[in-house]
Amino acid sequence: MNTTDKAPVNSRPWWEDYFANQWDANNGRGQTTYFMQRLVENLPPAEREYLASRKASILDWGCAFGDGVKVLAETFPRCRVAGLDFAERAVAEARRCFPRHDFRYTSDGSIGDHFDVIICSHCLEHFSDPLQVLQQHLRCCRGFYALLVPHKESPLNSTHLTQFRKECFPERLGGFTRVAAEVMDSDPTYWSGQMLLVVYASASYLRGREGIEIQIREREKWDNYYATLPMLEIDDAMRDFGDDLAERIGELLPRGGKVLEAGCGAGWQSLALAQKGRFQLTLMDFSSEALGYAERIFAQHQLSAEFVDGDVFSCGEPQFDLVFNAGVLEHYNFDQQVAFLRGMASRSTKYVLALVPNRMCYWYWLWRMQRSARGGWPFGKEMPMADMSAAFEAAGLSFLGHWFGGETWSEFFIKDLDGIDGQLRDELLAVHRSPIVPEKQRAYLVAALGCKGNVAGAPSCWETASGSSDFTLDQLTASLADSLAAVVAAEHRCKQLNAVVADKDKLVATGGEACESLRVELHQRSDEIVRLCGKLADVESHSEAAKELAVLKRTRGYHLLLWFWRIRTLLAPPGSRRAKMGLIARKPLSWAASLAPRSRQAGLRCLRGVARRLAPDGTSRGRCVRTTVEKVRRLRRRTPDCSEIDLDQVLRENRQRRGIVVYPPFIDWSWMRQRPHHLMSQFAKAGYLSLFCSPQRHTDSFQGFVPVAERLYLCDDPGSLFKLSGCLLLTAWSGWETVTKFHRPVVIYDYLDDLGVAESWASEQYKLGLHRKLVATSQVVLATARRLHEEVAQQRPDALYCPNGVDYEHFHLNVPPSPPADIADLVNAGRPIIGYYGALARWFDYELVARAATIRKDWAFLLIGPDFDQSLAVHNLAALPNVRWLGEKKYEELPAYLHYFSVATIPFLINDITKATSPVKLFEYMAATKPIVTTDMPECRSQPCVIVARDAVEYAAMLEEAMHRGKSESYRRTLDQTARANTWEARMKQIINQLDALDTEEHLRSA
Repeated sequence: MNTTDKAPVNSRPWWEDYFANQWDANNGRGQTTYFMQRLVENLPPAEREYLASRKASILDWGCAFGDGVKVLAETFPRCRVAGLDFAERAVAEARRCFPRHDFRYTSDGSIGDHFDVIICSHCLEHFSDPLQVLQQHLRCCRGFYALLVPHKESPLNSTHLTQFRKECFPERLGGFTRVAAEVMDSDPTYWSGQMLLVVYASASYLRGREGIEIQIREREKWDNYYATLPMLEIDDAMRDFGDDLAERIGELLPRGGKVLEAGCGAGWQSLALAQKGRFQLTLMDFSSEALGYAERIFAQHQLSAEFVDGDVFSCGEPQFDLVFNAGVLEHYNFDQQVAFLRGMASRSTKYVLALVPNRMCYWYWLWRMQRSARGGWPFGKEMPMADMSAAFEAAGLSFLGHWFGGETWSEFFIKDLDGIDGQLRDELLAVHRSPIVPEKQRAYLVAALGCKGNVAGAPSCWETASGSSDFTLDQLTASLADSLAAVVAAEHRCKQLNAVVADKDKLVATGGEACESLRVELHQRSDEIVRLCGKLADVESHSEAAKELAVLKRTRGYHLLLWFWRIRTLLAPPGSRRAKMGLIARKPLSWAASLAPRSRQAGLRCLRGVARRLAPDGTSRGRCVRTTVEKVRRLRRRTPDCSEIDLDQVLRENRQRRGIVVYPPFIDWSWMRQRPHHLMSQFAKAGYLSLFCSPQRHTDSFQGFVPVAERLYLCDDPGSLFKLSGCLLLTAWSGWETVTKFHRPVVIYDYLDDLGVAESWASEQYKLGLHRKLVATSQVVLATARRLHEEVAQQRPDALYCPNGVDYEHFHLNVPPSPPADIADLVNAGRPIIGYYGALARWFDYELVARAATIRKDWAFLLIGPDFDQSLAVHNLAALPNVRWLGEKKYEELPAYLHYFSVATIPFLINDITKATSPVKLFEYMAATKPIVTTDMPECRSQPCVIVARDAVEYAAMLEEAMHRGKSESYRRTLDQTARANTWEARMKQIINQLDALDTEEHLRSA
């Protein structure tokens, strides 16, 4: 016996044995890898950036065989990753598999050392007090702690002791603050439910986290900028400044050397240096889009350099003679500037050089404010400066001086200003170039130079005199310029809007006058239309009455009525005693006609009972009564002037056919689309001429043969088909007598439901007898439910289990429909909609739904379908304020209603009928990817994606659970895949394969 059978679950001996004997068998390594990959992928951006850019120490607590450590080390190669477990077997295997990593064993799971980051993946659910374990871990964590656990696991795994929700983890715990709590879906291969990722951060880590988030936003800004920037050619201003900068760097490094541009952007300055051919150039930027742009610029000029994707803020190795940057520091505050300069200095052996816009350049401010006011400023916050000595000294560098350059750029600002004529622009340029304007004010850029250690001196162009040591003044100047630009833009926009309003006012006045004139004319014409309509109505009423009378006189019904009237006159002459008796009999008949529908239905059921006693089923008298009723019903439904199609014409038009399939009268075609409708449609698509005989009891009304689709026809009289030989007959139990009238048919008996479903004219014994005959004599037997299949397989081992299916394309909507008018208020209110469509009959659990509706008054319960046996009216369910019954809807309308179900349900009572039921709507719900809650019916329970409520207590809870699961992409994908696998096309392939296995060729040829 294994130790796991003796030791307490989750104890160290239990885990030792589990790792030795069951870990690999349960795909433990695959789970560990998958869980760690999902944890890393879903870490907040700030935490991913922290691990990617720093040499942090990470501990994987509960590392098992080390597969999670491998994922962490590969994803964050700069970090030092260790694993810890309290099972010796696990640590030994981890060391064997990954010898380069550090794995630690402690018998009680204690950590001991401190780590920057601690990761705990799918471990805390094994503890009865997980928060206590978490607090112990936080004492050893300097930065942040990330944990992954199952979310709302129900029922709990036998080894799990705690269920987790977001609210299980407090906002603050042990001096740490919760910064993330995200629910994520899981691949059911590794975990069948959802998972919860929670991240806690220490106070010291939080102080730096804001800077990380700012840095992420900066990267996104520049990625977006360079991703959309077209390939530009270097202009005169850029070329002149590049030459000047190359000259300054050449003075510092007369023998050439290794130069790094840290935060290179497009790399224009490095391009100028590369063209001199004296320097080994490296370009670094944290924006991959900027680096890609710089690479393309260098390739365009056939120059080479090294390109490094890196973060200047993080420290590097001192391997460059000079590290410079242009156009970055102005986007950061003082502390960030100091940190950036330190990052530059860590990579330099001697010089650090930085360039920013010059605060003393007047034309820069004017140009910038004009661009900002018109929304053409893409660079965000930018703070020009006049003195950078304080930042250099705070970064630990010796400050050597400033140099002012980029005068050609300042001239570009003057030339690019809008609203200045050519003469004034030339005058401004002349003044700008004159000695009146100091050199420092003509320059667009100011460069600051520093070095590591002491240097004898710098070339004379580097001035040590301070332009201004007040960093606050730089900030206020930039803020004032931005505010002024906003004011200018607002005033300009205000003027535009005032002009637009004035124009609109004129249009409104003109339109008002036109409306008044049209209103008078409309009133006059309306009166004339009313007068003419009255005349037209009088003429049409006489004309229509004449037409209707002519049509009626041509109908069989009219001639039959005349015939009946003559018979009545012979049998009961006017004024005779028999005529007077007839007048007396009219009163009770009129009273019966005035009864409410429910009372008439009850009366009809009573009359059917009397009819069964007077004309029992199976007797010649019973057959005579049924035949007469059907003929009268067909005669009653015949319509005038309908050009009938006869059988010969149908056969001529469908010579290219695989065979002929007939469905005897059982259900109207246009009343509640059910299994027979779908199977006959599929037979037609498979190449068979399909003839659907409608009893025309509910909604159908036609004569002869009516085409519905290619090779699919409705037929009003099965008697016209008896001359067909060898055709296929698809029938339910009620079609036996029709089957006997065909010559050598191939019978497919479709065992639809438990025989107790139909409250028909037939007795239970009679139905059972016909059922047994069909089971014994049919060539193919289908059963829609496993229970029915098990029953019939005892007599027919070759019976085929063929449940209901779905017309996938009909119910899977790619474009959301508009809400139907009768539920638009529910949709707009945003309330969850619990929906059901189908027959409302005695097998529907009205009390279950009523209880759920009473508990959850904030939900809307929507019922669609006919009150099949008046059971809905008896239970009065629709009287509840949050229950809405819409009655029957057409099959074509159902997808639009189903689209707005929050949860689709099948709340049937559990009895012999429903245990043998395969609900047609089940796979239709799935095709619409709606979460499904049913009662405990075997055919529903067998589908993993169906949520089953076994009693009334569970029903409301399972409806709420379904709403949560409906948000899961993996759950909706499972619903969709299940629907695709259970289409009516798939069912038809089963049936045709069964037919092909029979020796039926002679029947099909004769057809």
